[in-house]
Amino acid sequence: EACDTCPADCGACEVCGDGSCTTSEACDTCPADCGACEVCGDAACTGAESCFSCPVDCGFCGGCGDGTCDGPAGENCFNCWNDCGLCGACGDGTCDTGNFENCGSCPADCGSCMFCGDGTCDGSEACNSCPADCGVCAGCGDGTCDGPGGENCANCAADCGACAVCGDGTCTAAAGENCATCASDCGACPFCGDGSCDNSFGENCEICAADCGACPTCGDGSCSGGEMCFNCPQDCGGCGVCGDGTCEATEFCSICPADCGPCEGCGDGLCGPVDSCFSCPGDCGPCPGCGDGTCSMPAGENCGNCAADCGACAMCGDGTCDIGEACDTCVPDCGTC
Repeated sequence: EACDTCPADCGACEVCGDGSCTTSEACDTCPADCGACEVCGDAACTGAESCFSCPVDCGFCGGCGDGTCDGPAGENCFNCWNDCGLCGACGDGTCDTGNFENCGSCPADCGSCMFCGDGTCDGSEACNSCPADCGVCAGCGDGTCDGPGGENCANCAADCGACAVCGDGTCTAAAGENCATCASDCGACPFCGDGSCDNSFGENCEICAADCGACPTCGDGSCSGGEMCFNCPQDCGGCGVCGDGTCEATEFCSICPADCGPCEGCGDGLCGPVDSCFSCPGDCGPCPGCGDGTCSMPAGENCGNCAADCGACAMCGDGTCDIGEACDTCVPDCGTC
């Protein structure tokens, strides 16, 4: 028994062209379901290709062409030869993969990239995966779309009908269309510089100031974005002295309970309605991102709610004369004036 002789027991056979890319299908055997295989050098910036991995298809990354080979930003001879120069010795007759040479960056040494539609039926191509180069398979044209035999819209449109095509006005995900592969059907992908700060694509003030605005920085004259007296006295002014018995405007219950008293409900082991990871990390746990080794003021981290990243808050009597403390406000740490 098998799927084609007894589907009642074995289940229906997997059919190329049914819109589902199953475990036995792949881009080279069933592009109708799995999408066309990605080939750097086929003039289409698709899937996992980017300006870093395949500049010949996707174009140079922003910044490339400014005359500086910016290694920390990911520029190298492969993805930005304008700034970094050609890899190895392109043209010397040797395809030097160790120096980023490949068919996309150095066709003189490595040969032209092979892809379906280049006019050559290469070793990995066949009539069912690339009829454009290898011709249609025997049986195509008999009026029956033979799915078990491997026929589908990609290799036998005469029997199975035309596949979804970029530009037909329909964004067909099953055919591999998305904003990167078919903007005419699916719309343009968000990008840094489009005027919209798109958090769903990871944009924020740190990686895309053009859309999201500049991040607050200590010293800009504005006490904002997680800045407080203890981490930015230049903008926020000096802190009151924790432990002097007065809960000043710059002190609050989460960082100076000695003066301000415990936060409402904080310390009872329950993260109540008025508690949060910022005001009561003891009950609510640290905020997301706390513990990654970076004290992120734009995310609201400070010594009070994330000592793991920002260090312990300074207080009079800890043995260190910190910013905001002086001989006239904290003799135990700073000595007599």
